[in-house]
Amino acid sequence: MGLTVVLSDFHAGAAESLLTVLDAEFRPDPSRISPTTAAFAAAFVPTIKLLATQYGKPDLVLLGDVLDLSLGKPDHASRIFSGFLKALGAGDLFASVAFVPGNHDHALWTAERYGATAGAAAGPGDPGYWAHSSPAFAAPASMGTSTLLNAILADGGLNKKVATYYPNMGLQPQAEAAAAGSARRLAVLHHGHFIESAYTAMSSLQSALRGKPVPPMTAERIEAENGSWIDFIWSTVGDDGRFGNEVTLAEEMMVTGGASYVLQERVAAMLVRQVQSGLGLPVTGLTEAWNERVCRAVVDAVLGSYSDLERFDYETYLSPPAVAGLVSYVSEVVATQLAKEVPGHGPGDHLTFVFGHTHKAFADALVVPGFTAPVSVYNSGGWVLDTADLSTVEGLGVVFLDGALNSAMLQVYGLTGGEKVLPARVISADPQPDAKNTLFQAVQKALTAQAAPWAAFTTTVAAELKKKQDFYMALGDRVERSAARKPGVV
Repeated sequence: MGLTVVLSDFHAGAAESLLTVLDAEFRPDPSRISPTTAAFAAAFVPTIKLLATQYGKPDLVLLGDVLDLSLGKPDHASRIFSGFLKALGAGDLFASVAFVPGNHDHALWTAERYGATAGAAAGPGDPGYWAHSSPAFAAPASMGTSTLLNAILADGGLNKKVATYYPNMGLQPQAEAAAAGSARRLAVLHHGHFIESAYTAMSSLQSALRGKPVPPMTAERIEAENGSWIDFIWSTVGDDGRFGNEVTLAEEMMVTGGASYVLQERVAAMLVRQVQSGLGLPVTGLTEAWNERVCRAVVDAVLGSYSDLERFDYETYLSPPAVAGLVSYVSEVVATQLAKEVPGHGPGDHLTFVFGHTHKAFADALVVPGFTAPVSVYNSGGWVLDTADLSTVEGLGVVFLDGALNSAMLQVYGLTGGEKVLPARVISADPQPDAKNTLFQAVQKALTAQAAPWAAFTTTVAAELKKKQDFYMALGDRVERSAARKPGVV
């Protein structure tokens, strides 16, 4: 019958990732397998194998921020994620692999974009060959791939050619499921960054400069206008020497309680240097002053308050601005792609929308203009702790979709505004009641059968989150020492 497993937001290589082991100085040690990884493998692998007896070997979708190329070194990120795959024995676990890049590994899309879009065009003479976005519903065999991710997967024992989609990947019911009379269902998977205004900042800036409202977004337009911006701020600085170190320090200042303007000041200063050298501007007081004013204005306009990003809202699963951004993205970008790529698509089709990015796993239904039925929404959470405070709603989930596009999520751990770590549980936003949702029942049965290793996983995660708290405490001390050496920074 088929089964798709969706995982996201490993942030391999970042110090705050539960996949990353820190040494005594709180620096990443990519040579070690984290306790979280080992405990997850012990619970997840038998769970998947039990489900495979009913559904067959599942397909894996990596829904972005697999590697953290902003706050981690690329070689660290690659080795850590490869170690995670080895711990899972992933080569024997999954039938195929698809990849939907996020903001922290967007550079992989930039590197392979032409290959990933070439299948939808006749050749280099066709403008479609150079598209910034890929088809969402094309067959995996026709999609491009990521050379780097393929190498990491192979090193981890998963010798599969990854099919790359961006910014959306679409699923339709398998033929046998549709023939069985199931309701018309569709699923769209997106990392989730485009629901936030920070990642469409260049569209907003262009609109402001033209004095016109932002036009309706399509998959092609939103990436064409904002892709370079995402690479500049979120997806390449981990490999950028001193520049990357300064961005990381600014991030550290912010997450340890520093004002958000610190990050803006740092980014503006770096942009000033890049513009000065890149354009070869004469070194005079007048040009330096105007360059600094323009760069600061650009950063203020497009970056705004960094602390307003959704992952730093610790009290709600999705803030009102993020809900509005999600509704806008689905009603504009997703709806346009559905109309273009799915023959006969209409407002009565039921849509399941899966995203990550915010690190807060949840399942809910959302009313979206243009869709008759509420959209089933899943967030796959994240493998990170974003703050020293455990009184948040952060968590981690594994999303499942079967061949008929029934849906369910195994929330493997959660925080609910208190210090306690919630144990694994099955939740659903599927339109069917849980009792009639065969996938929900199958995942629940598998979870019950593996209750002991999942309980051990909960205990391990609780201990590892405490270690990340220690890291943040040490980080705060380090940031204070750094600020003391740089008067006026904080």
